[in-house]
Amino acid sequence: MNGSKQSNQEQCLSRREALKTLVAVSGVIALPNVPDKWQPPVVHTGILPPFAQTSAAFTISGLVRTLQDLNDCSIPVFGDGSSFTVSFDYNDPTGNVTSAAEILYTSDIAGILNTIPLAASFVSITGNASHGTIVISLCTRFGTASAITESLILKNAVGLESNQLTLTTTRPIGAQHQGVSSQNNR
Repeated sequence: MNGSKQSNQEQCLSRREALKTLVAVSGVIALPNVPDKWQPPVVHTGILPPFAQTSAAFTISGLVRTLQDLNDCSIPVFGDGSSFTVSFDYNDPTGNVTSAAEILYTSDIAGILNTIPLAASFVSITGNASHGTIVISLCTRFGTASAITESLILKNAVGLESNQLTLTTTRPIGAQHQGVSSQNNR
């Protein structure tokens, strides 16, 4: 009777015995999933197509408008204006700012928007196809407008567009009436 009394009582497992039991059960469960022969991992290499490669962004920065002289240039139909230069820096990791590049120049004078695509031949580029500075010579006629807001986007030779920069310039005292023209179109 003593033997049956002991078998009906629960036995306490020590932590060590519980851990050994847990490891044994885990091993039995995991064993069928282990391959018979270990194989080294296979790593494939190749070259990604250009559209899938990551690189630094094509950016423009440092937009500055500088007054050159008051009322010294002429805009066809509008008359006299003031000459300004607009300059900005570019950084194109793909190296495609070439003579085929284009600047999308948008001006807003008194709510009148005017977008002009300027070919690289109409601007001054210093630097190389990857980074440098672009300067645009403009003749601006403000009229009754108190300011001009300009936006620029640089489009490289393969059609990628940079970020957009925007700048607002207050009309200088004595500046003539509204209108914008590239100096090279005179």
